[in-house]
Amino acid sequence: MKKEITISLTVLIVAFVGVYFLCDFPIVLNGNQKELINISGTTQVKFNPLESIDFSTGDNVAYLLLGKADIKELPPKMIKNKLLECRSNDILQNLKMDFIFEKANGDMATCESKLLIYKGSKLVFCSSFVLTDRIVGMQNGLVGWANAQSKESLKNSFLLFKPINTPIVKL
Repeated sequence: MKKEITISLTVLIVAFVGVYFLCDFPIVLNGNQKELINISGTTQVKFNPLESIDFSTGDNVAYLLLGKADIKELPPKMIKNKLLECRSNDILQNLKMDFIFEKANGDMATCESKLLIYKGSKLVFCSSFVLTDRIVGMQNGLVGWANAQSKESLKNSFLLFKPINTPIVKL
């Protein structure tokens, strides 16, 4: 009986360690939300898709869900983690003020990362997003590729996002 328990525990530990090294943590459930942006007219060259969102009240949260390759390209001072979050309305309000983009009339080859913003439990913004030391931009079906106008300010806001280190996260 003692031998069977030891074998069972060993198998569980080996399985857990194997899953840990093979999987990308945290495992994000419902992380494949479709694009959701709101801009008043797609003919604008410069736009702020967050301008109509009120971050001054309520439970607001922004998630930066990073692709594995994109984590390596983050600005040097940023925490290297698959999922970063911000629940501070003040930080989100500052992010909103600097969230101005300009259409580039093209597409980025591959965007693996996403920025998702929730107001309460409702998804109010979702777009592919690139955040490196040299490039800050978003890509989606409505506007194509768009470059951030205030890259340094946005990077400073994203520096304040906190890592999520739980094994499973439901967005």
